Amino acid sequence: MAVTTRAARRSAEPQADAADMAMELMAQLARRTAFEFASQLAPLGLTPAQFAVIDFLFGSGGSATQADIARSVGVEQPTMAATLRRMERDGLIARVADPSDGRQSFVSPTPAVKRKKARLAAAHQRVEATMMAALNVAEQAELKRLLGKVQAGAPVRKAQGRG
Repeated sequence: MAVTTRAARRSAEPQADAADMAMELMAQLARRTAFEFASQLAPLGLTPAQFAVIDFLFGSGGSATQADIARSVGVEQPTMAATLRRMERDGLIARVADPSDGRQSFVSPTPAVKRKKARLAAAHQRVEATMMAALNVAEQAELKRLLGKVQAGAPVRKAQGRG
């Protein structure tokens, strides 16, 4: 009977190559990007999750419903409700009741946040420049194209409730 050594077992295992590691690389990059973005936003009084809300509001004409924001950001309604409560408490957003439907309200950034719009955009651009610094302009364009393709093909799943 042959005794298998650790080296023999390792050589028999499939070796990870760059294609096998794509998920790990994307996850690592996502964590590094999130950390860098949080660091850039902190002096402006926002978190990345709050930035996503404000960015959506700026891009949608200045106001939207909670449901519209939740869909855009990709989170469940209860998560968005909690985020918006904190943002309202912190003076980042204001809510105005919908006159045609008292069950919903329109969310808008406050004047203080509107005054930060240029600085928020600059923080976003700094993070992108930092994270893309190793690539030339053509490589950056190709990476953006490929990431868009991956994102468009990725399944969208709702979070499972805890039970």
